[in-house]
Amino acid sequence: MGLQADYFYSITYRQFANTLEGYRRKEDNLSKERLIIMRKLSYAAILPHLKSKVSEHEYMPFPWENDIVEMQNIKSAEEIENEIKEMKEFWAIIDAKRANQNKC
Repeated sequence: MGLQADYFYSITYRQFANTLEGYRRKEDNLSKERLIIMRKLSYAAILPHLKSKVSEHEYMPFPWENDIVEMQNIKSAEEIENEIKEMKEFWAIIDAKRANQNKC
């Protein structure tokens, strides 16, 4: 992740977890981008040889593309807002406990 040792030892577990999650998302997005570029190149190379024309997504579907469509269909805006609210409440409780521990 490229963290300096003194910075690593100075952050809390929550900060580290957030940093790690961000790093994983970044690496995942880079991998997806590379796969999409590879799909475009291979599709362009094979397109003249196909008898029936198919789209890029039909030629080489990726699982995360289906997951995105399913997530959009399944969760409504209210459900997403409720999940965000629950997460904020959870972390507010954790922060309040940590603040009380620091006072002692």
